[in-house]
Amino acid sequence: MKAKMTNEMKPETPRLLPPEEFQKAASLIKAAEYGPYHYLAGMKNADVTGYTFFKLEEQPKDGVTQYFTILENGQMHGLASLKSLPWDEKIFRMKMATIPYLVAQGNYRRKKDIISMLISGIMEDCHTSGIRHVSARIDSRDMPAIHALEENGFKLMDILTYNLLDMDMISHKLVRAPYILREHQKEDIEEIMEVARYGFSDYIDRFHIDPGISHEHSDTLYAEWARNSCLGYADNVFIAQKDSKIIGFITAKIHKDVTPYAKSKLGEIQLGGIFPESRRLGVFTNLVDCCLNWLKGRADMTLAKTSIDNFGVQRVCQKLGFKLAQTQCTFHKSFV
Repeated sequence: MKAKMTNEMKPETPRLLPPEEFQKAASLIKAAEYGPYHYLAGMKNADVTGYTFFKLEEQPKDGVTQYFTILENGQMHGLASLKSLPWDEKIFRMKMATIPYLVAQGNYRRKKDIISMLISGIMEDCHTSGIRHVSARIDSRDMPAIHALEENGFKLMDILTYNLLDMDMISHKLVRAPYILREHQKEDIEEIMEVARYGFSDYIDRFHIDPGISHEHSDTLYAEWARNSCLGYADNVFIAQKDSKIIGFITAKIHKDVTPYAKSKLGEIQLGGIFPESRRLGVFTNLVDCCLNWLKGRADMTLAKTSIDNFGVQRVCQKLGFKLAQTQCTFHKSFV
């Protein structure tokens, strides 16, 4: 990405943040209300700040992330990051980016104004770089950021719930079902991809609902996500198989990078898909049980994210003892 903005611009104008000035963000990051994993029981404010610094310092090394800031009299008042999405670009066939971090200091109006200026700077960079689609995911309580995104033409696409389960509260279950439940094998990958492709084709998610993204490409995204999960993005993948046909799958991951900060191991149930004609056989619940059996002893807490209106998954989470930990809003903006 090429940025038009330079470090010689006047205060209150977004500018690129060079790596040697990153420590100026310390007080701003420390004061942020909704840092990553702030909802974990073992994460104190200092731990959230430490983890945030770790992630923010790592991201520019990937070659696709840059930071924008607003300085006044040498003090940082706002910080935002813009990350291009090479994997998504291959699927959707256009240049895409996301805003992983968006924070400012001050009261509501001051925060909104600063964040709006940061977004304006990011949008200018997107136009210069030929980026046609930008996304942002914001804590649902962060009204200054939400309103700034809306005022800059971003549209709400979904609301996610983050559901958390204390693994000490569950025991191993013997899962019985009129179909086979097992860990996936390499030869299952193509069939798992087909389940993902068709299992999400009628799902109202942030991709399928976005008028700037084709339905076919959205289906492909889930198929490729499933493939990557089988090839190592997930730590394990379980399948349900009936009459030699895979009818559902689910993936599990352990977030090792957060362990030193949370002082505990965090697992996650990530992607699960069921063939439409097999949805009322209890497949999803049984696959979740398989994940939890595998995560028991490997994770202290398990996270499950889902859309707020995915009532079937929400009911399963409630039944199994998951507790609501956070909600986030996802916004998209497309450029013609």
